[in-house]
Amino acid sequence: MDANTPSVPPAAAAHQPTMITPPALTREELLSALDAQIKYITDERRSAGWTRWAIWGALATLTWLATDLFNRPELSLPPTILLAIGIFALWRLLEMVVTLFSPSTRASIAPTRFRIFAEVISSARLELLVSGVRYLLIIFALAWFGFHHVTLMWMYAVAALLFNGGVFAYGFLPLAFPTKHQSRVIFENLPAFIAMGVLLGALIQVALELKQFTPGLNLSEVRLAFVFNAVAHLFNWLASDTSAAPLLEQLKQIRQDLAFGRIPLDEAARHADVALTGLKLTEALHPPVSTALTRTTELQSLLSGLKDLTNDANNLVAAMRENDHEHQENGERGAKLMRLLDRLDQELNGVTAKKAELQSAVARLQISSQIIVMFSPESKSEVQSITAKVASAIVEARNEEANSTKQIASLKNAANALTQNVAGQWETLKLEQSNEAPEKT
Repeated sequence: MDANTPSVPPAAAAHQPTMITPPALTREELLSALDAQIKYITDERRSAGWTRWAIWGALATLTWLATDLFNRPELSLPPTILLAIGIFALWRLLEMVVTLFSPSTRASIAPTRFRIFAEVISSARLELLVSGVRYLLIIFALAWFGFHHVTLMWMYAVAALLFNGGVFAYGFLPLAFPTKHQSRVIFENLPAFIAMGVLLGALIQVALELKQFTPGLNLSEVRLAFVFNAVAHLFNWLASDTSAAPLLEQLKQIRQDLAFGRIPLDEAARHADVALTGLKLTEALHPPVSTALTRTTELQSLLSGLKDLTNDANNLVAAMRENDHEHQENGERGAKLMRLLDRLDQELNGVTAKKAELQSAVARLQISSQIIVMFSPESKSEVQSITAKVASAIVEARNEEANSTKQIASLKNAANALTQNVAGQWETLKLEQSNEAPEKT
């Protein structure tokens, strides 16, 4: 062992974590891995036995059954619609309970990965549209049949419709969200608990409203209510199956590009990793961090040019003060100083505009960081370490901008005083010359 190498005690060495770097995949191994993943996703989508043709066949069967039930003389549409709304509320409540307490939605043994909000929403727009139409039909049914006492269902349907519309409209935001949470987040659980309470109250209101119908529900009405919910569920399933298709197409495209040599091996491995698991934290924060650093660099470049102009103007001021008796030369220096001050004003306008762009970039970075920390508290320390570098550069640029502004303000005051003095001396000199002319004559 080298004498300069510090010795590590055996006990300390035993407790030190060992970082195991997995070996890089070869081209053939990556192609095989992509084939296996494509097959796994395809089999998983078909594991429930539902294909698009099966869904369309089920929809046709349910439509045929619904037309047959509509011809029953004992069928009454208002209690049927109210029961269908109650079944929907019960189904949504059970879905939320299962999703909230399912460990698979939070368990993660790997580092936290992130998805860009705009990319996720772009592939789920059809599902959001189908869900919004479903809530719109519920609101229309409640209003058409006069179920004004089911207020909680009104509240839930309107809130869900506005939420889907907002997500659909703002689906272009480049914000990052974690794919899975390693810790429970109260911010995410609280709206779920509120929605579950509203749905439970809506079920009670629907049950009380159904008691007013006499002699009660018959079998045709119950069957038609279940048919309505089955049709809505199948349409939602069809939309979600369409939303899951982009991942499969993306993996196929990566495999095709790698097989035909369009992209290098490391780039194909990275694209496949991002498509399957999501972005790393540094990659998720890279766009806002890069934008903020770029705006900071541009501001510093403008401030550097501003500093050079300020130095030139200060040199002129110093020359005018040292050569106070040189009236004509100081007049030329004063004119040049005025031109420099005009350029400084123009550069200051550019600095102000660039400063506004920097503030906008910093705001986007802060929003992205806060959302990541909000939904993934375990990433807080890493987010702070990433943003600290940007914050130091921004503080340095802002301090330099404040110093430049103060220097220019003091320079303008000195320049105004000097130019007024030079103008007064120049007028006195011209008056003396005009008085000397008649005496010589």
